[in-house]
Amino acid sequence: MDTPNNDPVDWRKTISKYTKPNPAKIWWQIANSFIPYFGLWVLMVYSLDYSYWITLGLSILAAAFLSHIFIILHDCGHGAYFKSPLLNRIIGIIAGGLVFTPYHKWHYQHMVHHQTTLGLIAMISIVSFLIGFKAYLLIQVPVLYFGSVFGVWLFYLQHQFKDVVWERTENWDYKLMAMKALNRYIFVYGMKRSIS
Repeated sequence: MDTPNNDPVDWRKTISKYTKPNPAKIWWQIANSFIPYFGLWVLMVYSLDYSYWITLGLSILAAAFLSHIFIILHDCGHGAYFKSPLLNRIIGIIAGGLVFTPYHKWHYQHMVHHQTTLGLIAMISIVSFLIGFKAYLLIQVPVLYFGSVFGVWLFYLQHQFKDVVWERTENWDYKLMAMKALNRYIFVYGMKRSIS
């Protein structure tokens, strides 16, 4: 692919500044995802005393933050979020617990998957003991539902723009296709921005 002035693009040089973790940005993303998500959970627990419609409305907001927490889990799973494998694992496990995705299943043998699932069961049990199982379900089910809807919507939108490119395997250039897709839409908590 050529740039507008017909100079060939060196993709490695162009994206090299994005291949190294930036600790300040990483911790800011964790803070601006986990803290609002937990804050919304607290509000949803209290909102159950007033109106379940309030709880449902808050669950839509919580689902947006949960979607970003899943992205953090994904990046930790690839070892791309932190330089430290231990930090990737710790944050990945925490994020996995919130999005009901056993983190170790992505990396280790099936037995580790079962151990992580036991961790999920323990987390559900503890939260249910603290606020009650009914309250837990009334909050977590709509959060997971709306989070799933957001995920499907983002996946659908990625594949539905006017100039979408479909290539056979032998013609597929992952760097070029990723840059073309990125050039169409960037989403930050559901807000669309064109960067073309």
